[in-house]
Amino acid sequence: MSLEILLVEDNKATRELIRMKIRILKPDADIETAVNGIEAVKDIENTPYDLIITDVEMPLKSGIDVLKHAKKRVYKKNTKKTTVFVMSARHEYKNEALNQGADVFLEKSLNFIKELVKHIKICFPN
Repeated sequence: MSLEILLVEDNKATRELIRMKIRILKPDADIETAVNGIEAVKDIENTPYDLIITDVEMPLKSGIDVLKHAKKRVYKKNTKKTTVFVMSARHEYKNEALNQGADVFLEKSLNFIKELVKHIKICFPN
C-alpha cells in the first residue's frame, strides 16, 4: 500500500522541490497538492492521508487551521493516524504548531529540505 501524502504549499517552486524530493525518497507515494488552506481542508475530508505537509502562511486558511482540521478529523472519524509536518520561514509559529498537534515543525531555512527528508525517513521508514 502506498503512502498517501497531501502537500499544502502556495509557492509553486517550493511545492515542486518538495514533491521532487519525496518522489526520490518514496517513489510509490501518492502525492496530492493544495495551494491554499480551503483546498487542503476539502481534500482532508475526502482522503485519509498518512502525511500532511503544510506551510503556515497560506491563502484563505492558514496551515495551523489545516493542522487543527486534520487532527480533529482523525479524532471524529476514528481514522488512521495522520502525521502532520508544519513548515514556516518564521520560527515564532513553532510553539503554536506543536501545541496544536503538529508532529514536526520545519523552519524554512537553507537546510529545510534536508530536515524534511530526515523526518520522512524517521516517520515512514519503509
